[in-house]
Amino acid sequence: MSENENPEYNAQAAWLEADFTYDPSRNVWSTRSEMGDFGYSDGDENEEYLLAKLKSVTDRSVMSSELSEGMKDWPSTYHLHHQRCNVFRPIADCLTGPILEIGAGCGVLTRYLGELGHSVYALEGSRRRSSIIGERCRDLQNVQVINCNFQDFNPEKKFKTITLIGVLEYARVYFGSAGDSDAVDHMLHAVSKILEPDGVLVLAIENKLGLKYFAGYSEDHFGKPMFGIEDRYGPETIATFGRAELEQRLKNSGLENVEFAYAFPDYKFPQAVLFEPATAQPYASQLASLVAAANASDRQKPDLQHFSMSGAVKSVMENGLGGELANSFIVVARKSNVVTNNSKNDLLAIHYGSGNRKNAYLKTVTFRSSPDGMRVFRALMTDHHQESTDHFTLVLEDENFCPGVMWTDQLQKLVLDENWQIGDLKKWSDTWIDALLKELKLEANNVPNKRHEIPSRLFDALPKNLVVTPDGKTRFIDLEWRSKEPIEFGYLFYRGIADSLKALEIVAHRDQQIEIGQIVVSLGTQLGLDFGREDVERYFDRELDFQNSISRVRVSDNPISFLNIRQDEYALRRYQRRYRRKQRRKFKLSQSFLGKLFFY
Repeated sequence: MSENENPEYNAQAAWLEADFTYDPSRNVWSTRSEMGDFGYSDGDENEEYLLAKLKSVTDRSVMSSELSEGMKDWPSTYHLHHQRCNVFRPIADCLTGPILEIGAGCGVLTRYLGELGHSVYALEGSRRRSSIIGERCRDLQNVQVINCNFQDFNPEKKFKTITLIGVLEYARVYFGSAGDSDAVDHMLHAVSKILEPDGVLVLAIENKLGLKYFAGYSEDHFGKPMFGIEDRYGPETIATFGRAELEQRLKNSGLENVEFAYAFPDYKFPQAVLFEPATAQPYASQLASLVAAANASDRQKPDLQHFSMSGAVKSVMENGLGGELANSFIVVARKSNVVTNNSKNDLLAIHYGSGNRKNAYLKTVTFRSSPDGMRVFRALMTDHHQESTDHFTLVLEDENFCPGVMWTDQLQKLVLDENWQIGDLKKWSDTWIDALLKELKLEANNVPNKRHEIPSRLFDALPKNLVVTPDGKTRFIDLEWRSKEPIEFGYLFYRGIADSLKALEIVAHRDQQIEIGQIVVSLGTQLGLDFGREDVERYFDRELDFQNSISRVRVSDNPISFLNIRQDEYALRRYQRRYRRKQRRKFKLSQSFLGKLFFY
């Protein structure tokens, strides 16, 4: 069968025939000439697993439940999770075909671009990775996979959109320089040459001056703290850039119109994306809690942090440094000043959450400016109908933004004090309980029995959804879940306390770790709820059933999990004193063991 007779062959790709040969078994165009070795890989075993998985499923779409079930470790999650596509979702209206995706990897973003209906050319230097993309996009006639290095790619045509997602940082390793020029600049000039005059370059990359790197997170590529901050990159190594440096390089390549957006916790798994207007007041302070919550979901947390990220975010945002110290950039760059979509002018931020819900329950929360302040819009991410469950319903409502203190932020601040006590948690929880009693139209201090039934609409009335306004009033926001079954006040109390404690990023040092179930029982008893261990376990089981009914990935938890103890300088000194005593007793510890003993 010839290429033109193959149903998978797209006539729009005829220009490829001059330099490439189409292999229908792989659904990939390969170079006719000899191609240099391309050494980037996630490992033979991992990539063979991905290829086999894609061949075995019937649904290869971005939102495929079959592919979600194949996420078993970091590499498979990275290449199969739909949350990766949040790097494109906020700017989808900027993307027009034909699209050239440089360094397409294993194709999760290729698939997303293809499902938008654009003509997509996915360029990938690795033979096996291009085969993975070919399999992933086999049913998309508008996607062509090209197995070729960018430095060997000399197309006769130009492109409306070119993407460099996690690619520019590798320019010095894989692309090569021209004369005395930096390979990074050489690559950007090469991209600019094949971009249409009114086209866009979409680029995503880590910020070497991201706040998390100051907090002690390792540089993503070298695995060493402070590596990027100290600019220890070499002329032939991977390299990332700060905002000003990156913007200047883009402008030097002829891309004069540069717009930044900021991904949190990073561009790899974005939970929240902020646009430039959101980094200025008053929005910066108002959205600080959103940024802090997204940062807390980072999948690459170090064992030792120099400070609380969530505690620092508010100061950073209030001082106008939210963009400069963002962990990652999403950049849309153009050759000239073109008129952008006016509907975007009021767009401040978009929040997607963790992406681990079932498709029917995934949502987007959009924050827009208005003459009366900020407005919050909620919508389903997909057109999947809500699955029928016997227990819960998702209700999405728009509302005006409520300025004030998110009550879980206050809890995080409280437990950073090294002298905090359970009594302090009681005072904190009293504010939440008082807000609940007001919603129940009960008098203050008139706490109901633990089996008292409460209205379905308050199922999600947790501290994470409680705002204390500047005038001291309380208001619940984002009450998205409704229970079809009676809700016991004791269960709601358990939900609120356990959810808040488990979400804490970091807790100041104590002599002993504190078990969350123990805190719930203690606080419940002080409220007069007659709480016991059996109540915690019963409510835990119900909560686990709820989480598993809405999650695409099975949730497993421990009813007696512990608080995250802060590993700060105090804890480090405490460890060092103990270690010196052990040395005096001639107790020898291995180096690998030492790295884990900052707190024990």
